[in-house]
Amino acid sequence: MKIIYFANVKELIGKDSEFIKIDKPLKISEIIEILVNRSEKHRKAFTVIPNLACSINCCFSDFNQLVNDSDEIAFFPPVTGG
Repeated sequence: MKIIYFANVKELIGKDSEFIKIDKPLKISEIIEILVNRSEKHRKAFTVIPNLACSINCCFSDFNQLVNDSDEIAFFPPVTGG
């Protein structure tokens, strides 16, 4: 599974993407748990950014959506217009 980070999520983690392997469908919230346990940088990114948003295969999603190993997930701060 490819995970992409944007904006301050990318800055806090220190990379724009990474890959993880999952053996069964998991919720986005479960993927976040895996990532938070990877490093202090990951923990900080997923705990200090309020209202973190995500997408699955370029479609906005919530953290209860199930994902598979072949999916692409992106995390980014809330999107604002202007």
